[in-house]
Amino acid sequence: MLLDTTLEAHSASQLRVARLGQGEAVVLLHGYPDNMQVFSTLAPLLAADKQVIAFDWSGLGDSAEWPGGATPVVLAK
Repeated sequence: MLLDTTLEAHSASQLRVARLGQGEAVVLLHGYPDNMQVFSTLAPLLAADKQVIAFDWSGLGDSAEWPGGATPVVLAK
């Protein structure tokens, strides 16, 4: 089953984000060239007692390209 997502504006770009559960936050970071859907089985399990946040890195999955190119430093802000 795919994660339910929303498109959120962040700085100069838009990221596809999934938020599940409540409590202490856990952020799931996918590798290249995957997208957040690699966590479609794990995220609901963690959401039983945590807030789970997963997103598609800029330019991957359903997130927009970052203007001028994305770097880890830019994305971390």
